[in-house]
Amino acid sequence: MRAIDLLRRCFAAGLLLASWLPASAAEPALHLATPQSDEVLDLRAGLAWARCAEGQHWDGRACAGAATRMDHGHALAAARVRSQASGQAWRLPRAAELRQLGRQWAAAQALSPRAFPASPEGWHWSSSTTVNTGAVNQYDYGNIRSGVTEQNVARLSFLHGLAVQLPGGEVDSGVLKRERLPVRLVRTLAPSD
Repeated sequence: MRAIDLLRRCFAAGLLLASWLPASAAEPALHLATPQSDEVLDLRAGLAWARCAEGQHWDGRACAGAATRMDHGHALAAARVRSQASGQAWRLPRAAELRQLGRQWAAAQALSPRAFPASPEGWHWSSSTTVNTGAVNQYDYGNIRSGVTEQNVARLSFLHGLAVQLPGGEVDSGVLKRERLPVRLVRTLAPSD
């Protein structure tokens, strides 16, 4: 067999193999639909993230205004209002989704232009709820700080929500729902997107 034929077969086999393999881990998960878009797409997860936190608006180049800090109830209401105004199903992200975004944050900020310009860092609300059904350790500082005992653990859990640290993705299940935190909304991509 001639060297050129062998080279062609190896090239064809490589193309075939590459089509069966999953996308490279080095490939960024977050993409801008267009540089002027007000959404950042996570094609792997099938999500579209709002490029600006609630209270800010996309002016075509950056997020203008200040992020609004809301309690958990107002965060859920903001998602409903945006859904009605846009005709798309915007929602408060689940903790796992927000955690994944927190882990991808550095790569997202390296996009040109930056994916989330002027974004507030720190704890953000998620839609996930906490369920404390295990035994309570009376000597655990977190339980002492929150006032959790064996007698009131079930009654107090509805007062707390899950918040996620951006960037980083750390989750805290002991945040009181009356705390005022920034909100970043998300929607599930439709097949037509």
